Formats: sequence, structure tokens, C-alpha cells
Amino acid sequence: MPVVYCISHKEDVDGISSAALIKAVFDTQQTILVDYANLVPELAKLGATVSNKDKLFVCDLGLSKKNEQRFLEIMEGIVSRGCEVTYIDHHDLAREIASALKKIGVTLVHTAEECTSIQIYSKFKKKLPSHAAFFAAAGALTDYMESQPMALSIVSRFDRQFLMLESAALSYIISANQNNDKF
Repeated sequence: MPVVYCISHKEDVDGISSAALIKAVFDTQQTILVDYANLVPELAKLGATVSNKDKLFVCDLGLSKKNEQRFLEIMEGIVSRGCEVTYIDHHDLAREIASALKKIGVTLVHTAEECTSIQIYSKFKKKLPSHAAFFAAAGALTDYMESQPMALSIVSRFDRQFLMLESAALSYIISANQNNDKF
């Protein structure tokens, strides 16, 4: 039976919201929350377990010159095992790496203009419940990207003060529990 995995950024609302939105759409069986430092080791471990027909979503995890080649190697191994990979992100991505990811068969959903949770919400909104827009809006607000075109149309659906209060509370809770993986 194919398994759906999501590996996402654990340190902010955009990353957590991205994982929650992917779970809502694809009924993710395993969500792995990481920071930038443990992205590559966790992805390498996951790469050894994926199999044919599995799906992997990598969300809100920007790459650096230090890890992009190793990330690409791991992605190539995962795709070669028959796993369908989608990389969704808003961080800067070198053109060469973007091209290489596409060339090996990774579906790339990327723009630096909108935060990751907004991109996910926009791509899959027909499959999401209406309240999912709140999580995308919270991700945009806490990543300071709420005035971008897609985000603005979603953020404007909510009372600004309520959205700011709830987003700030969510951000604080996430920050306070960085070392509590069970949370």
C-alpha cells in the first residue's frame, strides 16, 4: 500500500501549516518536521524507506549552497525507487538546482513571491475544507508575506486583528515547543 510522507519546516507557522494542509489533502501517513540543520540526515533516512508508488512532499525547506548537492542526490535516489516527489517552497532556489530537480522527475512548485502554505492552499484549495484558508493566511502573516497577491486575497477574508492574534499565538506555541517533537 503506497504511503504519503511530508517533510516540512518545524520552526514556523508557514512550515507547520504547510504540513497540515498536505495532510488534509493527501491523508499523510507520516509527517516529519525538521529544521534546516537536520533536513539532509532525516531525508536520507526517509529515502531508505520509501518505495514504488509512495508520495513525498517536501515543504518550506529552503536549500543552501552547503546542502543543495546532497539534497539533489537524495532526491534522485528517492525518485529512482519509484516515489513521486513534490517540492513546494518559497525560499531562493538556484536555477541549476531547480532544473536538476525537474530533470530527475521532482514536481517543483516554487515562487519566492508567495509563502509555501499559500502556494499549497492555492494549488489544492478545491480539495481542502474552507477553514484551511486560515492556516495559509497565518503562514503568510507570520512570514511577512501577507501583502503578496495570492496571500492578500486569502488574508482579506479574515478579521485582521483576529488573524494577527491567532497567528502570533500559534507562532509562540511552535517556538516554545521546538525541542518537543511529540508536541
